[in-house]
Amino acid sequence: MTYLLLGWAIVRTALVPKWIGWLSAVAGLGYIATAFVVGYEGFSDTLSAVSITAGVLFVIASIGIAVNGWRAREPAAPAAAT
Repeated sequence: MTYLLLGWAIVRTALVPKWIGWLSAVAGLGYIATAFVVGYEGFSDTLSAVSITAGVLFVIASIGIAVNGWRAREPAAPAAAT
């Protein structure tokens, strides 16, 4: 649920590219699906596929956020008071 909300917040702002927000939201949905799979099937091969996919998507989104932060311009220095 947290990753889904994080993705929604990223999509709504202009600080980070929207594709990162959508990727994070899809990862969040994958983790929610993982919870349902565990509830209905227990630990199975389906769980592994969904969980690994969600994890990889979130790692890609996290790397995208980090790269975007490194590429961001530094704010202008405040003017010195005279």
